[in-house]
Amino acid sequence: MIDELIAHLQDTVVSFASVRHAKDQEPVDDDDLELPLLGIFPGDEKTEEDGTDYLTSKMVHMDVHIYIVCGSEELEARKKELRKALMGWSAGPHYTDLSIVAGSIISLKGGIAWWKDIYRCGVTIREEYGN
Repeated sequence: MIDELIAHLQDTVVSFASVRHAKDQEPVDDDDLELPLLGIFPGDEKTEEDGTDYLTSKMVHMDVHIYIVCGSEELEARKKELRKALMGWSAGPHYTDLSIVAGSIISLKGGIAWWKDIYRCGVTIREEYGN
């Protein structure tokens, strides 16, 4: 699912210099970072008791952490671009659409902002699907 998300964002958020798997969950001092940057990382997964679940399928709720690293003056525009690109997007037929759950500033240092959005979707794991 993360690879599909990265491919979608590489095609749709054209103002980002780099869209990739996140290498760190905390800000790093790296003068070689191509900015603005999107880093994607899988988050928590959880299930709940659900009367619609069957022995051969189960709904799992998955979080996705998306880090925006950019100049502080462009953070608002980059957040809008990301959120517009993800509105109504789904990784495939077994997935629900991604929805934003939370967003927060991680760091602001030297004019560089590190922001994290958390998105959530559901995936139906089926016996034959093998997910």
